Amino acid sequence: ISYPDAPTNIRTYPNKDDYENEIIRLSVGNEVNCSADGNPMVNYDWYGITDPNHIIIGNVLTTDVGMITGNVISYRCRAYNIINGVDREANINVTLYGMGK
Repeated sequence: ISYPDAPTNIRTYPNKDDYENEIIRLSVGNEVNCSADGNPMVNYDWYGITDPNHIIIGNVLTTDVGMITGNVISYRCRAYNIINGVDREANINVTLYGMGK
């Protein structure tokens, strides 16, 4: 028997803990993957913390030229599912530094 479970154990790869000051250094085309455990299946989206209008649907955040400006930017991965009509979610924030091409 499988019981409903809100998203837990949310994590990213690469793991921000592996980087100095928890700032992930990326070039254009690099990816940050978000994953979590949950039942029913977990859905994902990314929100720009420094740019809240930038929303990416899915568990993969791929850097593009517009993001890689030599600045530090922050994103939040939201992992969510719906149990008995109630939205359940977990969040993790990542800080990225664009190293150029």
